[in-house]
Amino acid sequence: PEPAPDPGAVARARARATSLRPETRAASDELLDRATLTLAPHTDAAAMLRVAPGFVVTRPEGLAVAPRILVRGFDVEHGQDLELSVEGLPLNQPSHLHGQGYADLSPLLPEVIRQISVREGIHDPSQGDFAVAGSVDYRLGVETRGTLASVTAGSFGTVRGLVRVAPEGEDEDTFFAADLRSTRGFGTQRAGVAASAVGQYGFDVGGLRLRALALVGGARGDTAGVVRRDDLDTVGFYGRYDDASARAQNAFTLRVLTALLGTRRFDDGASADFALAYGFSDFRSQTNFTGYTEISRIEPTWRGRGDLVEQRNRASTVFLRFRHRGAPFSMGEHVGARLEVGASGRVDRIEQAQGLLQAPQNETWDRRIDAEVVQGDVGLFADLELELGTLATAHAGVRAEALFTDVADTLGNFVPAYRREDYVVGYRRSALGLFAGPRAAIELHPARGPRWFASYGRGFRSPQAITLEDGERSPFTVVDSVDLGARHALVRDRFTFGVASSWFATVLSDDLVFEPSENRYEAIGRSRRMGGSIALDASAFGILTTRASVTYVHAELRDPPEATAEDPSPPFRVGQALPYVPPVVLRLDLGGRGHVGPDDRVGLEGGVGLSYVGARPLPYDERAAPFTTVDAGFTLTYRLLSVGVTAENLLGARYAASEYVFPSNWDPSSVASRIPERHIAAGAPRTVLATLGVRL
Repeated sequence: PEPAPDPGAVARARARATSLRPETRAASDELLDRATLTLAPHTDAAAMLRVAPGFVVTRPEGLAVAPRILVRGFDVEHGQDLELSVEGLPLNQPSHLHGQGYADLSPLLPEVIRQISVREGIHDPSQGDFAVAGSVDYRLGVETRGTLASVTAGSFGTVRGLVRVAPEGEDEDTFFAADLRSTRGFGTQRAGVAASAVGQYGFDVGGLRLRALALVGGARGDTAGVVRRDDLDTVGFYGRYDDASARAQNAFTLRVLTALLGTRRFDDGASADFALAYGFSDFRSQTNFTGYTEISRIEPTWRGRGDLVEQRNRASTVFLRFRHRGAPFSMGEHVGARLEVGASGRVDRIEQAQGLLQAPQNETWDRRIDAEVVQGDVGLFADLELELGTLATAHAGVRAEALFTDVADTLGNFVPAYRREDYVVGYRRSALGLFAGPRAAIELHPARGPRWFASYGRGFRSPQAITLEDGERSPFTVVDSVDLGARHALVRDRFTFGVASSWFATVLSDDLVFEPSENRYEAIGRSRRMGGSIALDASAFGILTTRASVTYVHAELRDPPEATAEDPSPPFRVGQALPYVPPVVLRLDLGGRGHVGPDDRVGLEGGVGLSYVGARPLPYDERAAPFTTVDAGFTLTYRLLSVGVTAENLLGARYAASEYVFPSNWDPSSVASRIPERHIAAGAPRTVLATLGVRL
């Protein structure tokens, strides 16, 4: 276990860096501290989200692609329905070609994550674009001062080296960490190399606390893609097709984010914070879902060259935010109030392209997208907090957003080969959209008994810029979210127990689903989700801690697209369960830590995490099998040295991290069938890693 941090330094840092506003407005709001996040082993920042109720996190596309996230009946994919941020700085990338709201979490190292704020649902006016299922904010900091160096090695040639520096005498918001990772991957063609670095320096200027933050991460990884279930006997569960197009699948990513953040507390109880950030990202992937089905738009006689889709997305981002939380004031004998206002703005310049490649020379044989996008987003919010005596706290607010889009579409108004050209190809256009939505919440906190919560909010997701028409009012996808719930905690001597329950309903005006045969997201109409979750926390003697949660959701389509002459048998119908999202998710974390031996020189900590994911609905009334994974690990510490062993998927469960239903053909000499077939991307088998660490 890490040594106890300096209490004085921790107290000072928390007084400066802790959020300046209430953390809990709904029963589903949680602030997960490091002790909770490390009950069971987690290999990266995304995997830590499994601790929160209802979260399922997998990596079906390898080391260099953002993780796939499922939560609350939403297939978030790489971020389209979940607002992700670090220290309030947005990680979602609008109009990303690989998925709207794409969020690469690889630069965030688990060793420097202090807390994760999770808001499931929409009820806070500060929640912005992509806050459909909710919001997640990573908080950084290192309580244990000193230098840590470690080396990890294990299954499938996996090696990781880490250095973390937290200078003595500085507060927890000053640190630096970097790592290098390499693996040949499980099965066939899953090798990857990655590197990340993150650093932050906190300092005071007068009464202002400033933090300079920088993080960078990059990776390149191969991917095996998907395999048809009827080919598993020949290809293998962890294999890939023996085909040049399949062998060429890989991804590359690079992301940089720098920021200056400031907070100020005033003598009258008011507070303010600001952020100014610049980010750059580069992404390129080559994937083949369908084998040999595509025909070139440029020359229709070109076909059978392989459906290897190349996607390139490069973006630069400038972001700023300001927020002021006023001093308390009275609105009556038993009513206290505070007003909070905030503003944010970002500008993204995006270059993106998509086409078809012929392996192994990667010759481009068709072009589908070639565009430059400039996108601006200005958001404003206001929130009035009311203290209604000693029994209730209420919030009422509103958020307004303006989205500016300018698109230079080089391939717009495309002219096929069989038609005579009479104009220059291209389609330049601009659009502007406005959104406004109310947010409200109330908490009843009697002197005894549970705290009761009710909340409502209207949120949004911005559209893909490339899909907009000239002069279109940038149609936002609108989401209405209602939450009801309660929280209760008991403390008895050296035992603590807490329970939180939340019941929710969410309606989305226009849902999206991944269409593998087109390698893009398609609109599938209005949808509704209803369900609930229960989370339990308990600890005993300051040694054993456990956390368990179960989430149930009924997610269905309410208004899917109707059948057409081109698609007489669409995969979706009214009332059908939404694809890919499990109705039941169960999570259990159990951990313990303590010291033994003379003078407590030997430290021992260990934990286990269990995840159960229920049967996931698929298109065409298919269902993916449920699965259970167990992760476990322990660490033994003696003075400056530590030795640890972790095992992911300890029981060796064989499961599909992703499963789809769509037509494909991997025989270039045959006529492509239009009959949908099931395809899988395998989840990782048992992975055992050993770590040797030195703390100075």
